[in-house]
Amino acid sequence: MDSIDQGFIKFYQEVGKANSMDELPATLFARLFIEPDEIAMNELAEETRYTLASISSELPLG
Repeated sequence: MDSIDQGFIKFYQEVGKANSMDELPATLFARLFIEPDEIAMNELAEETRYTLASISSELPLG
């Protein structure tokens, strides 16, 4: 992930915080927004340093 993508994620985390959104959902939303392809939950967990359990509980399945 390049610095522009990282900057966007940081920006979205701040916007989320200002609107009472927890960091994890804000991070996931931003990361998924910039990803043009499918991404596995374990990849999201590795990139964000959240546990796979945390990631899977935040994302709707189906």
